[in-house]
Amino acid sequence: MQAGGCVKAIIEAQPNEGGFPVQANRIRRLGIPIMTSKILLKAIPNKENTGITGAVIADCKNFEPIPGTEKLIDGIDAINICTGLESDDQLLIKGREIFGRNVYGSGDAIRIGEGTSAVLKGKQVAFEILDDLAEHFDYNEYLAISKEYIDSQQHPVRVIERAFDPTEERIWQKPFVIIDCLYGFACNPCEFSCPQGAIRKTSTSTVPTIDFEKCIGCMECVYQCPGLAIFGYNINKDWIFLPIEYDVDEGSDVFFS
Repeated sequence: MQAGGCVKAIIEAQPNEGGFPVQANRIRRLGIPIMTSKILLKAIPNKENTGITGAVIADCKNFEPIPGTEKLIDGIDAINICTGLESDDQLLIKGREIFGRNVYGSGDAIRIGEGTSAVLKGKQVAFEILDDLAEHFDYNEYLAISKEYIDSQQHPVRVIERAFDPTEERIWQKPFVIIDCLYGFACNPCEFSCPQGAIRKTSTSTVPTIDFEKCIGCMECVYQCPGLAIFGYNINKDWIFLPIEYDVDEGSDVFFS
């Protein structure tokens, strides 16, 4: 979508999406269906055998197709097969071959995850470097950071059933935002970006909360959320602020479903 492509569908062999739910919702808001318990059977070539025109998929269970459930997805010219992300640790391995233990890794060199998880790992590694240098540091702070990092590696767990809403009275007083983030995982750019301190996220396994009295509706968090899960509202002006990740001409029609 960001590069101008048109995505027909995403299929997933598991009965549920394997990634972060907030990212799946981001895809759905673009009108792209996520079809779970589906498996790719074959690609349909074009007449010249230089490309494809479609794909045959089927329902599946335990990664085995279920006969009689085949379905054609046509009007496509590419199939992107994703098998998960692997840590890019080649530079780390080479560094340790040359310099031994004096090389440290963090972020995607250790494990693929959300940005906040990488930041926590970086802080943990900083303490480990201090320890190897025999420098004094706050061990309790190191333990707290390590716990947060470990918590950040857990699969997202649903914490709330629906997003936090302002009261009816508050809705009309001033602009506000709603955070459609229902699962706890390691991500908190919204908290960092709020100049009013209205957004709080107490740990990597909780969801962000909003103090609607502090929130002035500046919309800074709308643009900072990597999951595009924050929406801004100004009821008195009939304005809604939507996060998008591709170019749209000013004055274009917007459709809601």
